Amino acid sequence: MLHMLNRGDAVMEKYNGKFAAVYRFGETTVFIDDSCMVKTPEEREKIMDEIRAEGIQILKEEARRKIKEIS
Repeated sequence: MLHMLNRGDAVMEKYNGKFAAVYRFGETTVFIDDSCMVKTPEEREKIMDEIRAEGIQILKEEARRKIKEIS
């Protein structure tokens, strides 16, 4: 994420003006960068698979801890 406290001209040069949106609120300019957003169903499914795998790993670790506590 990019935060600017001074004029945003350098930001626009750096990113070649490729922002999803630019909003102006008085003297404040907000640049919206959507480059990290999922663009295809395949990307979304890959991310969901990774989340599922992490969730399963967490559940397994919790189960192992509870078994040790009981033993």
